[in-house]
Amino acid sequence: MAEQPAGGAPASQQSRRGWGIGPLEREEASAREEAFLARLSSLLRRSRAGPQGVHPEVQLGPLPPPVYGPWAESVVGRVETFCQELAAVNGRPMVIGRLEQLAPTLLAVAKEVGARRVVRSADPRLGAVEGTLREAGLEVVAWDTLPARQEAIAQAAAADLGLAWAPLGIAETGTVVLPSGRAQGRAVTLLPPAIVVVLEASQVVATRREALRQLLQGARPGQRLPSAVNLVTGPSRTSDIENDLTIGVHGSGRVYVVIVGGGV
Repeated sequence: MAEQPAGGAPASQQSRRGWGIGPLEREEASAREEAFLARLSSLLRRSRAGPQGVHPEVQLGPLPPPVYGPWAESVVGRVETFCQELAAVNGRPMVIGRLEQLAPTLLAVAKEVGARRVVRSADPRLGAVEGTLREAGLEVVAWDTLPARQEAIAQAAAADLGLAWAPLGIAETGTVVLPSGRAQGRAVTLLPPAIVVVLEASQVVATRREALRQLLQGARPGQRLPSAVNLVTGPSRTSDIENDLTIGVHGSGRVYVVIVGGGV
């Protein structure tokens, strides 16, 4: 009769569930998994990704001709479309001509949402305006100054406003692209009730496929991929419970996007 451990299940069942597995069993399981994935890659004629998310070489063919109107052919047209699409889902687009206008714009948003505590990503352009925010009485915490993961998440959860810089925007949907990494954790734009995402006008592309293509082109062989890429389109909304629309459950309820150099 199998010995019953404190949890009530036989030891053999605990091992199958992953409880109490020793180093040798883990090594054998890892070897079986590696062999299976290697065979699968061979059958698919694809190279395996290296350790720690190192990106394999990706061959990208040419994109077919765009099917959008004249708005997609100019920065001004893409920025105008981005602003229209973002506003349509209750986001707040804000266009400024120069980077020097960023600090007063952020202060205006902080006043509008009643923010006192701010968490920001480690982008140096946001670091350049931190002093102005502090002089106005705001408490600002930089993501990269919080070495402990749980502390960083707690600080983001306690913040009234999150600040991030997006490398890409998508005009057709009014979406900002936010890769996660050491300089900018997901919590910066997921946990605060309001966020401001800053975006350069020249980085607004027309379509999602163009944005994804740029992300792939930026992931060169030997470089790490981001642990996650969030596509944020306006305030978080869900209606999966009895079709009752709720704002701000799975992310921020107020989303501002500041576009620098829009020319609009």
